[in-house]
This record gives sequence, C-alpha cells and structure tokens, in this order.
Amino acid sequence: MVPRTIYQIPSTMYPQAFTKMKPIVVDASAIINSFNLLNFGQKFITTPAVLDEVRGKKRNEKIRLALDLDSVEQRLAKNEFIEKVRLAAKQTNDMLSKQDEELIALALEHNAEIATDDYGIQNVAAKIGLVIIAVGEKGIKEILEWQHYCPACWKNYPTSGVCGVCGTPLKRKVRQTSGLLPSSFHSEAKK
Repeated sequence: MVPRTIYQIPSTMYPQAFTKMKPIVVDASAIINSFNLLNFGQKFITTPAVLDEVRGKKRNEKIRLALDLDSVEQRLAKNEFIEKVRLAAKQTNDMLSKQDEELIALALEHNAEIATDDYGIQNVAAKIGLVIIAVGEKGIKEILEWQHYCPACWKNYPTSGVCGVCGTPLKRKVRQTSGLLPSSFHSEAKK
C-alpha cells in the first residue's frame, strides 16, 4: 500500500479522483486533535460512541462544522469483523475497549485507513494490515506483542489481573516485536 496524502483537487477532476480515495475511519483522538474532516469528497467513518464523546469537546470551528455538516458517517461494525479484530488483539495481547475494537473492525470492513493516536489501536490495526494515519503523534514503528508478568515473583501470565502466587497486580512488558513496519503502514496526517 502506498502512503496517502490529502490533496486539493481541481473541480474538473472530482469524479475520477474521488473514486480512488480510500475511506478514513477516525477515532476520538483524531477528531479532538483537529484531523481535517472537511476534505470535500473524502469519506470519513466513525462510530456513534466516538461522536458522542467528542460532541462535548468541540474545541474549534472545524470540528463543529464537520459535525454540523455530517461530513462523518456513523456506522456500527459487523460482528464478523469485530471477531477478526479480537483475534488479532489476542495475538498481540493488547487490551482494547469495545469502541476501539469497533473502529478497527470498521476500517477492516470498509477497506479503510485509520486515523488515530491510540497506540493500542495502531498496534492491532497494523497486525491486521491496515494503513495507519498518526494524527498528533509519530505512530508506532513496529507491532508489539505484550506479556503480563508479576513484578514481585516474575511469573508470566497470558492476561492482566493479579498474580496467582503472591497477589501482586500484574504489569506488562514487550514479549516480542515484529520488526519495523514498512512505510506503507503509515500515512501522514494533514491538518
């Protein structure tokens, strides 16, 4: 996949140009960090829960206008795609919220790129093979697989919780990495 850049396109090219643009799924961090949601012809998708979260945080006119103009489609992901996301999150041992799972599932379902600064979302999205648009941060450089462990007795566990031996709350560390992500997994955000 080739990193995508948002361009100003002459009106004579609208029909051809917009058929080639991939949709972009946006999470709350992208919207709050002023990701440009006013690109004419670009399809933006998110969940109703994300819009509910950012409605109270409309910090500037661009966000208010994008929400008022309904330039962002509200969708719910199909269960089959949510299950694929859960499987990938289980492989990396990332702890995602239901909202995070749904955002990644929407990107997978609609063959979309995903705009987020959430490293957990980026990690699982990259594991699935989705293109990531980091908005305010640099974004992940490699896919991480996490290991939960007890910092007191060093016993390893497959999930978070407390140690079954000594009762200490578990922490997590990187178990392994997949190596550096190809540049095709990242796209630069234009504000």
